[in-house]
Amino acid sequence: MLLKNFFELFVLSVGRGGIRCPEIFGLKDFSKSELEVKGFELVGDSSDFHFYEKEYGLVHCNRLLSVALKRYFYIEDALGSGLSVSVGARLVTLLRQLSEFRSENKDSAVDVVFYFSDDKSEGAVIIDGVMVVRFCQWGNRSAYMVSTIESDFEEGKVFKSVATDAVKHTMVRYDSGYIGRDAKYRGANSAFGRLVRFLWKQ
Repeated sequence: MLLKNFFELFVLSVGRGGIRCPEIFGLKDFSKSELEVKGFELVGDSSDFHFYEKEYGLVHCNRLLSVALKRYFYIEDALGSGLSVSVGARLVTLLRQLSEFRSENKDSAVDVVFYFSDDKSEGAVIIDGVMVVRFCQWGNRSAYMVSTIESDFEEGKVFKSVATDAVKHTMVRYDSGYIGRDAKYRGANSAFGRLVRFLWKQ
């Protein structure tokens, strides 16, 4: 079944620790041959690290959101998948929906750890230890918008923790409980302030 709702895709990805269901993209599997038949574009050198990419239109908050599915390979070794998200998916909205969904379904609470650049214009949240949602602020007064959704490459023999390691090595960690209760962070940045106010209520 071809999935048409962005939040459903997000919940399914988080619940399974990655994008592991080819059928929701209209694919039989994630093999190179299937991706080529279905019109995916090859990006990079197939004799090295490369990926196949194709855009899909998904509904999010009554708007159409452009989402690019990327399937990564190292030569012939399949590594995993990721999503590149066009402007339109607010981080706080997605986290609120996820929290409400898990609460309604009596699932475990969302385990989140936040990381930020020095100026807090961009960052990432690691969910349940393996899923990485990167976000950024497009303007001085705008909210954080989701830019990519990735997971560690558990399928491959190389680059296994590349998604989480890239975040941990390039950004500063902020404990969600701490930034949600320390008032001195609330005025640091407009998007950061919105996130703090959301965490304050959790």
